[in-house]
Amino acid sequence: MSEKFTPTRCSLCDTGDRIVSARFRQVYSQKDSKPVLLDWWECGACGGLFVHPIPPIEVVNRHLASVDYNDESFVSDIAKAKEQLQRRILKGLSCWTRPGELLDFGCNFGQFLVLAREAGWEPYGFEPYLPAAEAARSRGFKVWSQWSFEESDFVEGSFSAIAAVDVLSLVWDPIKTLRTFSQLLKPGGMLVMRLTNKRFVLEIVRAISRPGPARDHSVSNILLGQFHSIGIESLKRVLRGVGFDRINVQTNALTAPWHHLRWQTRLAYAGSEVLYRLSRINLSPGVLLFAQRSRQFTSQEHVADFQQVQGDRRFPPICRGQTPKIQDFT
Repeated sequence: MSEKFTPTRCSLCDTGDRIVSARFRQVYSQKDSKPVLLDWWECGACGGLFVHPIPPIEVVNRHLASVDYNDESFVSDIAKAKEQLQRRILKGLSCWTRPGELLDFGCNFGQFLVLAREAGWEPYGFEPYLPAAEAARSRGFKVWSQWSFEESDFVEGSFSAIAAVDVLSLVWDPIKTLRTFSQLLKPGGMLVMRLTNKRFVLEIVRAISRPGPARDHSVSNILLGQFHSIGIESLKRVLRGVGFDRINVQTNALTAPWHHLRWQTRLAYAGSEVLYRLSRINLSPGVLLFAQRSRQFTSQEHVADFQQVQGDRRFPPICRGQTPKIQDFT
């Protein structure tokens, strides 16, 4: 990998040193064109992996045009598959806050916006992929569509909740996006994210393979277009550093009904659940993370040293009769 493009900072934790090559390249699919190879790097501070440099917008657009979730012919099937998860998100939010203004970051065609409105929220959308944004607008929602979320004309403290379902791993500069989430939330507001928990699996693949095309393809089949990967514990420390003080992580965040999953996926979820019950080690392929914005944190605060970020253990509010079976409060 060229020294010319070595990053000077980690896009996940903002640390400026201890960055080395991850020793693989991502095969980034393109519609009607050959795949593009992306260089990946590893941060010694947070343990995260990330792409640098981020590909140009036209390359990202060609990739987005190649994936099923941006194909309108699959909208109905995807909406049905994710409905159970989306209702679980709304039920979880009700344990923390009352309905108010909600931003669906990466709202796609607006399926979650519809459910949020039915549940009493005042939903808005943000979707950089213009065809999907226009479809969501046609359903009666206000949707912002641009590539730079951080430069959008949102007013600080506008939202009671922000939802980001399967999209954090697709943003170009996640630490900046998380800071923006914190700024846009009201004090005590909620961020909920569905996350793919792939960091451990990526480490296994790197451990059992040699650098080269075979490793590149194996890793790319796991990444599926995402630009970074970080462990859940490290992400929680990052969140505390940008203004979130109570965090709840839930396992088994399925994006489709159990009987629709491949047997390999069902085995991964079942095995990780047993491991979590026995050891509290969270390797669930998909997790839900609820984070409450601190009532004291200000947008001017900044944590310079990632490794010094610590959080007090506090017990969050719980809805009677709605407590998840497995949860991790910090």
